[in-house]
Amino acid sequence: MEPLIEVENFVYAVASDSPTPGGGSVAGIIGSLGAALGSMVCNFTAGKKKFAEYDKEASEAIHSLNNDIQNLLELAEKDMRSYNLVGKAFQLPKSNDQEKKARSDAIEHACEMALKAPFEVMKICKRLIIQTSRISEYGNPMLDSDTAGAGILLHAAAETAFYCVHANLPFIKNEEKNQNISKSINEIIQETKKEKDIILARVTFRMNL
Repeated sequence: MEPLIEVENFVYAVASDSPTPGGGSVAGIIGSLGAALGSMVCNFTAGKKKFAEYDKEASEAIHSLNNDIQNLLELAEKDMRSYNLVGKAFQLPKSNDQEKKARSDAIEHACEMALKAPFEVMKICKRLIIQTSRISEYGNPMLDSDTAGAGILLHAAAETAFYCVHANLPFIKNEEKNQNISKSINEIIQETKKEKDIILARVTFRMNL
């Protein structure tokens, strides 16, 4: 039961009046759960005679999915640390021009650091949802609801992270960098939505919904 208690503590920490853990950390956790569901589907596919044709692919998917579960959990932790720097930067004094400039520079640097974790969450979720789309083609159909859940959660994680990145962009003064990041995350979110829709269409058809 201890892990469930830890989950409960995390959920209520999110619900509290503390700014961390916040959306970026939640995005990492949601993404890790999406990857976990995909791994579960593969675990019920690999080693089964009925799906022998896909045994190697499913086994390899389990390994890569589990790696990304860990990556996303680490990014959830990194997001909390990064956001704490943002809070400290906003608390810097601004009583004169020199202090205002130092504060502005500190905020920009902190926000640039803070968007890195959710940006990476988006990149990983894009890779994972493409992989999950492939899993939806060969995975054990008895776990179709879990495959659907994986697609939904991975897109939700990417979408949550998308807004977390955007929240920091106004403080990035380098216009070219700002535009490049904005372009990248918009492309990622379009791709994750497309793959989510493909996954759900396949599952919906098989479940005759």
